[in-house]
Order: sequence, then structure tokens, then C-alpha cells
Amino acid sequence: MKYPYRQKTNNASKEARIADNENMKDIASDIKSVESKANEVQTSANIAQTTANTALDKANYAEVKAGNVQKQVDSIVVGSNTSPAETVQARVDEKGNTFTTLKAHLDDKGNKIGSSSGLPNWLQKSLYDVSKQFDDHIRDFGINVRRPPYNAYGDNLSHPLSSRFSTLAQAQAVFPKVTALTQEIDWAALQTAIDDAMTKGKSVLVPDGFYVTADELGIGSSTNMKPVELVGMGSSGSFLGEKPVILTRKDGTTHTLIKALGRGLNIRNICLDGKNAIGDLMQVDRGFEMRLKDVRFYRTEGYGLLAKALSNSRLQDVHFDVCGSATKAALRITGNQNYEYSSNTTHMNNVHIERSRGTDLDLAYGTNIDDICEFILIDGLHIEGTIDNTNGAITAYKTVPHLRIGNVRGVEIVNSFIYGGKGVLISYEKQRDIGASVGTGVSISNTYLMGHLTSHAVDSATPDRLIDLVSGDGFTLMGGTLDTALVEHIRIQSSFGSNVNIVTHYAPIRSGASAIKVNDLRTGSKLGITPNHITVGDGNAAAMLRINIERAWTFAQRRGTGSSAELNLRPEGDGKTFSIDTFDGTKRVLTVVSSTSNPQIGFFDGQSGKQTVTGSRGGNAALDSLLQALASYGIITNNSTS
Repeated sequence: MKYPYRQKTNNASKEARIADNENMKDIASDIKSVESKANEVQTSANIAQTTANTALDKANYAEVKAGNVQKQVDSIVVGSNTSPAETVQARVDEKGNTFTTLKAHLDDKGNKIGSSSGLPNWLQKSLYDVSKQFDDHIRDFGINVRRPPYNAYGDNLSHPLSSRFSTLAQAQAVFPKVTALTQEIDWAALQTAIDDAMTKGKSVLVPDGFYVTADELGIGSSTNMKPVELVGMGSSGSFLGEKPVILTRKDGTTHTLIKALGRGLNIRNICLDGKNAIGDLMQVDRGFEMRLKDVRFYRTEGYGLLAKALSNSRLQDVHFDVCGSATKAALRITGNQNYEYSSNTTHMNNVHIERSRGTDLDLAYGTNIDDICEFILIDGLHIEGTIDNTNGAITAYKTVPHLRIGNVRGVEIVNSFIYGGKGVLISYEKQRDIGASVGTGVSISNTYLMGHLTSHAVDSATPDRLIDLVSGDGFTLMGGTLDTALVEHIRIQSSFGSNVNIVTHYAPIRSGASAIKVNDLRTGSKLGITPNHITVGDGNAAAMLRINIERAWTFAQRRGTGSSAELNLRPEGDGKTFSIDTFDGTKRVLTVVSSTSNPQIGFFDGQSGKQTVTGSRGGNAALDSLLQALASYGIITNNSTS
């Protein structure tokens, strides 16, 4: 036995959390130990039952004989004032205890069958101590919804209150929030356990099973925002095939499974299953210091999670599978004007979103006053938009964006993977001003974006583009890979701001793909980048390559294994010109004409080919020739006199 367990504290330190986790492991070990001892008890009980059955047979035989003897005795004691004589031996048990009647003796034998009273004293005491110690710790650590007074079923069946209570008053004495005997016992048990946990400052422990609800589970209110923890005691992450803890809808219902409001909400190892019905799985209206870990949102035509006004929150190892709709994302993060206008300082780690019906992740997209989120760190994000090949819930590729970014600032996405189509993988579209002094910005680094493929070639689901910058400002793409689109990998629309920085790798062209790299509609340039070539124009005479650099910059060529170390700057085509202008573009500082037959260079609007200085250095002829040559380049104005 692991008992006694570590002392539980009320603080939220790392040590306290580690202690709680270790306690849960020890409890699981003790449960297995109790199960082993229970098996021993069952074996002993079976032996006791066999012994009791033998005793009962003998007692029945004794009763028959006693009846015969009784008749004989009756014939002897007829007229006596005493009670009828009975067989004395049949009224005495194996320990010498005498019962007043034979029936009392037989009733006592029946009551002992299946009990532990016939077991050895040491085993009885051991079982009692283990059970009491375990129950005491469970009561101290948390509230088990399968134990009295809650007694949830968790068997994936409907159990209305009417199956346990005759009147509503009786049900309300145990479950105060119920309003009708048609409501589900599993829901009533969970709701009451949550309310009690918030009052007592304990955790709600949910053993493995399927808990059927037909009403919304409410966690917290405007008058009670105390922290509460909901812990599934099944497999980690409630993996669907291995003893999961699943909260699900009663068939024919569309209610939100959980609606939470308050501080410190903590949910672990639980799956919410919507059974592909229309409706949201979970809504958080105020998520201050919310923690979701090993939580799975599964099968719903609506929000998997609608999270509002998050602050200092974390989603870790969370899965969304077959969620969302045409108008609702699988996961949406935004503000809530009733509590806080934005969601902020939230960390998403190892979040997986697959087979969504609509947008996978929505970051404050919209025009409402509280459609804002800021300082969001996302690492290890995995989005995969494919057809649902398990139950046919997703039969067509979506055309909406996979990741939709709206009114944000300080969004960092790192070390992630996004794959899918037909819609664009990432769309950044700011729809409302979030304050004149509030900057905007999205930074993506070391992330792989891949358009949908079949056998490494484009198909009907390959997207036209991977990234679409519609409106807003401040976008950085560093590192990572852009892999396969039909039209362009990145489109920068004319309404987007000037602060765009892109330094990334483009994968080799897949079979059937012909996309250019960056299509900048602000300037008309179409930029194609490969490891050894930068091309501007693509036949567009108005094309311009613009490089904005805040500080000093240098072109540096690092010599590799090749024999040449020269740096070449040249226009594309014979006789073409490139120049260096003043900041405002009104004056020409340097002009170079790249002509095979007549190359020219000029300064300050001057322009000429290579000059020859003539004349004798003994007089002024050579000096006059030099002055004319410099003037032809535009370096000087020759106002000298003879």
C-alpha cells in the first residue's frame, strides 16, 4: 500500500502539483491492490457460500427430522403449558450460540452468505483498513461522482431521475439544481459534485465511463468564480479506445456540454463527445488562469471550444477531431466585453485540430468590439484538413481558411505543421481598429505549410495559395517551408500594411504545381525566390522589388567551393538601366546602363560611356580633357575658363 499519501496543500506551486500527480499514481496503485484483495475476498466468500449451502441442506434435513420428532414430542406433551418442543441441536450454531427458534438460526445463516464476517480476522481488518484509508484520502483530495451521495452510472445509458426518485422533492434533496424527474442522473451527479467541489475547494474525480447528459453542465457564475478541477480517472487524454472518461449527449439533444465562468478552471483527461449533433461542446466566458490538459473535443457540428476573455491560460495536449461547422471554428479564441475585451497571454502547446468541418482555429476574427486577442504563443500546433474516413461526417474539402487570424497583436506561431485544402491555410484579415496606440502583428517561424496532395502531386483539394495577407500590418515569416499551391504561395493584398518580412524556404515544385512564390498586389511585383535566383517582373513592366531595412545593410557574398567569388548586379536585358536615387526619388545619384555595345555610368543625372583623357600633361590640354570627362559622368560641372 502507498497510503498514507502526501499532504495536500491549497497553493498552486509546482511542488504541490507534482505531489498531487504522485498521489494520483499512488491511488491507482492502491486501487489495484484493493482489487487484488477483493478477489481474495470473493474466493473466500465463494467458499463461505458453499459451506453455508451445505449447512442449509443439513438444516433442512434437520428441520424434517425435527418435524418428525416434533410429532412424537407433541404426542408426549399434549396439554403441556410450555411452547412446542423443537430439536435443540438444530437451534445451536457451530460456535455454540443457541437461537430461540430454528427459523432464526436459518435466517442468520442466510444473512452471512456473501459477507466478510466468515473471513479470517486478519483479512477482515486488512480490508477494512485499506477501504477506510482510501475513502478518507479520496474524500480529502476530491469528490468521486460514482460514490454516494452522487452515484453516477457512467454506463452510456439514459437514467432519468424518475428511475431512482418518486418525487421531485426527493431528487432535489440530493441534487438541488434539478427541475424535473426527466433529467439525467449522470448530469445531476456531475453538476452537484461540481457545485460541492467549488464550495469545499476540492477536485471532482470522474472514473472511466460514458456519462450521458441532456442539460448543460454549469461551472461557476457571476457570483461564484471559485476555482474547480475536473479530473478524469481513465486513460491519459481519454484516448477513445482505452478506458476513456467521456461526457456525451443524450441522443436527440443539442445542448452545450460545459459552460464555464470563473477563475482557475482546470480540466484533465476528459473527452467531450457531441455525437455529430448540431451544438457546441464547451464555452468559456471568462478563462482567467484556465488549464486544459489531455482534453479531447470530439464529433460536433459547432464550436469544439469557444474561449472568451482568456488570461494567463494554457491549453496543453488538447485534441479537436471532427468539430466545427460552416460558420463556427473547431477552436475560437476572442474577448468578452462583459469581463475583458480581449483574450491575452495564452499559451497553446501541442494542440491538434483535425478533420474540421470549417475553420480549424479562429483568432478574434470579426467586427465586434470584443473581437480581440493578443500575446498568444502557439507552439507545436498541428492542423490537418482532410476528408473524414472514419464515420463519413466530413465528405467535402472546405473552402474557408484553416487558420483565420483577425484583430490581433503579438501572435507567435512556432514549430508547427499545417496541411490541407481547398481553402487557404492561413488568412490574416484585421477587420476593426483595436486602438491607435495598439500595434498589430503575427510572427510565424520554423513552420511547415503544405497544400493538399495525392501521391506527391496536386489534386482537386490543393489550395490556390498557402498564406493570404488581406488587411492589417506586421507580418513576419522566418524559416520553415512553403510546399505546394496552385497560384501563389503568398498573396499580399493591396490593403495590407508595409511591414512584411518573409525569409523562408520553398520546397521543390510538385508535379502539377506552377505557383509563384510571393504575389505582392501593393506594388504589382511577383517575386520568385529559389536558392540561387531572385526574379522581379514576370513580364510585368510595373514590377518593383522593394527591400525595407531599418538599419545599415550589406550585400556580402561568401565564397564557397566554386572558383568564382565575384558579385554581379545587372539588369535583365541589354541596354537596361538601374540606378540609385535620393530618398524622395526626385534626384538621380547613380545611373548604370547595361549595354553590351555602349555601357554607360553617370552621377547626378549625368550619363556617358567610358571616357578617354587626351592632351599633353606639360600644358593644360590634359587637364581640360579630364575636366570634360568628369563632367560627362556628372561628377562635376565644368565651369572652368581658358
